[in-house]
Amino acid sequence: MARAVKRSRGRPRKRETKLSLWIDASGMTRDEVAAKLGVARQHVDRLCRAENRPSLTLAAEIEKLTRGVVRAVDWA
Repeated sequence: MARAVKRSRGRPRKRETKLSLWIDASGMTRDEVAAKLGVARQHVDRLCRAENRPSLTLAAEIEKLTRGVVRAVDWA
């Protein structure tokens, strides 16, 4: 996994998840991730805060997008 990049903007996160760390390290925005996954930005935000769990199909898409860094079984 790529080393996490220190965040310089926004307020500190209460909880870091594999997905939020991957997004920071990838240099993509949450808007870009949401567009690639075909979901709303708010849904990606909730996934990053571990407030929601993705469907099995979405979990597989996240695994494909992250090239296995965030595995589908991590959501189970």
